[in-house]
Amino acid sequence: MSSGYNIPLVTSICELSPDAFSMSRSEQVEHLSSITGADLASAKAFYARNHVTSGMSEFLRGALKRLSGQSQQAIFELRQAMGGGKTHNMIALGLLARFPELKDLLPDTITSGMDDEPAVIATVNGRDVQNFIWGDKAYPLRSGGTGCCATGLANL
Repeated sequence: MSSGYNIPLVTSICELSPDAFSMSRSEQVEHLSSITGADLASAKAFYARNHVTSGMSEFLRGALKRLSGQSQQAIFELRQAMGGGKTHNMIALGLLARFPELKDLLPDTITSGMDDEPAVIATVNGRDVQNFIWGDKAYPLRSGGTGCCATGLANL
């Protein structure tokens, strides 16, 4: 079927998830806590179903440089609108830091110089704070090593 332009239809070049047309969106929402509960197979599945955009590439590159001691930039402001991929960016970073073997799935321009040692991950969901935000961040990182923190704050 032609759209009248020389641009192919999305349905002809993409494999749509069966959930795309579901009225229930809760199964499609990503949660930061999925980083700490993930295994390598689920981390690979995350990258298989997500496209790394230029903005995500820039964020991942900067954050990975920080984790490997190549940059002093410690704060990254993700200002996308609601539904713009902030949580996806943080999950992508957390999974990559936790499973360095995932770097083979990404271009070298993103992962060059990345450590092969897994990072210790702490995630905080603003709707499920147990020990205040800083306590929830510090507790998982107490074992030492390289740390990667992802915080998602919700409007409560």
